Amino acid sequence: MELFVGVPMNNLNNKFFWVVVALTATMLVVGIGGKVFVDRVADVVVERLKQKYSPSPYGPGVDPDKIDMDKIRKN
Repeated sequence: MELFVGVPMNNLNNKFFWVVVALTATMLVVGIGGKVFVDRVADVVVERLKQKYSPSPYGPGVDPDKIDMDKIRKN
């Protein structure tokens, strides 16, 4: 039995073949999967940047730059 034309399929060639197949498959999965992962993370970051600004790290709050101190002092 031959693996390729003219190459006998013994244990060494068979193992080498499967190592090459495994490495190739791994590189393809990492290359394609990495691009998909980066695209998804970038989409999440863009969506967060598009959200309305909130000065509070824990949720919506009062923006200290927009407080009218004169109006507060009158009350």
